[in-house]
Amino acid sequence: MKTEVITKNHIQKKFKTCSTFGDLISSLEEIKEKEGNVICGMRINGQEVSLDDEKSMALSGVDFIETIELKFENSRDLVFNTMSSLISFLQELRKQSKVVALSFREGHHKDGIQQFAQFIDSCEWANDSLFELRAAFHSQDIKVKSESLWISTSQTFAGVLKAMIGTFEVRDYVLLADLLEYELTEVIDYWVELLQGEFDHNKRKGLISDSSLG
Repeated sequence: MKTEVITKNHIQKKFKTCSTFGDLISSLEEIKEKEGNVICGMRINGQEVSLDDEKSMALSGVDFIETIELKFENSRDLVFNTMSSLISFLQELRKQSKVVALSFREGHHKDGIQQFAQFIDSCEWANDSLFELRAAFHSQDIKVKSESLWISTSQTFAGVLKAMIGTFEVRDYVLLADLLEYELTEVIDYWVELLQGEFDHNKRKGLISDSSLG
């Protein structure tokens, strides 16, 4: 992660056409994108700014800004960092799948229901993140070793999630436990193997360096 501090004087000289905070942020994002970077966060006058803050200030003027500290990362590094984080997340998801399955197998349905509600949200988040990761690969012109394997694993994962939700809705907790313990863990293993293979492949090609990952 890199940082850059932009002062009020710099804003007045270089961003004269930006009448609102939203205009300024759009200009900064465009500049960083051309440099091959993505803005990951910022501080205004020393205060951290969230996405909600950005939206609420979008139509504000820029006179209140004394300094902007941008946090940014190389776009390609960000993709591979995201991949690494997803591998770790999926490995934890696999462990949790066994825990939820055990609750249903042992008849602790109340605990299992509560655990499953949180667990399925995590699964759907992972599914969405994997879809976004594939789109990020395309945007960075990073070729996947096996497009067909990625697609088939995506379809299998989505199918297992759909089956788990359907089984949960009809309260077939025996079948749900089987899906959690066997079907889901198997497809998670596929994902981890696939992503790790892509990661190692791109590292061998020199697209990933140890210094770029943190």
